[in-house]
Amino acid sequence: MDTINILSIEKRFQLTKKLIFECESQLNSLIQGDQNITKSLNSNMNLVNSHITELQRTNFSNVKNRIESEQLFLKYQEIRSSLNEYYQQKKLEEKKNQLLFSRFNTDTNDISNLSYQDDTEIIIETEKKVGKSLNNSMRMAEDWISTGEAVIEDLQYQKGILLGTKRKINNVSGVIEVSTNILHAIQRRIKQDTWIIYGGMIFIILMIILLMYYF
Repeated sequence: MDTINILSIEKRFQLTKKLIFECESQLNSLIQGDQNITKSLNSNMNLVNSHITELQRTNFSNVKNRIESEQLFLKYQEIRSSLNEYYQQKKLEEKKNQLLFSRFNTDTNDISNLSYQDDTEIIIETEKKVGKSLNNSMRMAEDWISTGEAVIEDLQYQKGILLGTKRKINNVSGVIEVSTNILHAIQRRIKQDTWIIYGGMIFIILMIILLMYYF
């Protein structure tokens, strides 16, 4: 079985966070000019994508895990967008260099026109891709906000249930206290009646003895 598929949820979260941190560090190095890190960065990005895909397929019962999964996805989208923007910028620079090299002996005005047209097309394409990535990120953010609002509503509903249960428990406690007082009063009355009965019996016996003695 694939190692990615048998990872525990906690291990997958930890590994994904670690990979995202490495991707951010490698992206900064790449932007600063370290081209040797490209292969490792792409490999880590693919691993992050695989882990996040598995996390999004998981039906979390824990709200915290669902929110954390969405946050990791948004972070991955942000890094992917920055990486794509870097590649597009690099492609634009390479295109400029190719045009300058291939048209070096041609008329300067022709070079400017060709470069401007090609640059415009590349810039438009780059903006389209960046805009699409931003739209995806905004959509995920809206879904995350909706999930948060649903969680808040659920917590408020549970709070109402708990308050109602607390009131019922307080009512039951009051009833039990009243019942206990009644039982104590009955016990006292039974004790008093018992003394009255015994006292009456003793009085009657004494009266009988006195009658027998004098008569």
